[in-house]
Amino acid sequence: MKHLKLFLEYNSYTKNKIDSILDKIGKDGINALTAEEKAFLDAQKSGEDASDKALNQLQNKENEVTYKSDDGRFSFDYKKSIDYTGKGEGIRHYGVIHLPDMVTGDGEEISGDIEGYITEHPVLGTVSTHFDKQGYTDFDFVEGLEYEYDDFTVYIIGVIPTLT
Repeated sequence: MKHLKLFLEYNSYTKNKIDSILDKIGKDGINALTAEEKAFLDAQKSGEDASDKALNQLQNKENEVTYKSDDGRFSFDYKKSIDYTGKGEGIRHYGVIHLPDMVTGDGEEISGDIEGYITEHPVLGTVSTHFDKQGYTDFDFVEGLEYEYDDFTVYIIGVIPTLT
């Protein structure tokens, strides 16, 4: 019975998503659709696997959001999450971290906008960051603010939508 309930909820969600996309087409035209919305509609005729993949991509796109620290020093443009716990690698939350710009010893200024991911290790209860730019890690950009940065990354893990 539990599986039937999940199946019905999933199909109801899918139907509602199709209806909202068709309403958008009716109101604003086909050109108003995002690439993910178009792929989702196209996948409906391709079968369940393609539909599931397209729905997942659409949900990831809809979940994109920017998280900011209370003091405004850091922000994270969240893009998507991928669960690698089955491979012992945790859950990766991909996006762009915005840190203070850094000035190297040579006087070169490097932008603190760095693409990468934050890894949540549920079994270990730890969080690690993976942002590198021009041979520097994210911690090079936050020198003197490591504690605040650690708090921010833990905060992000707490507010990012849970994978289902």
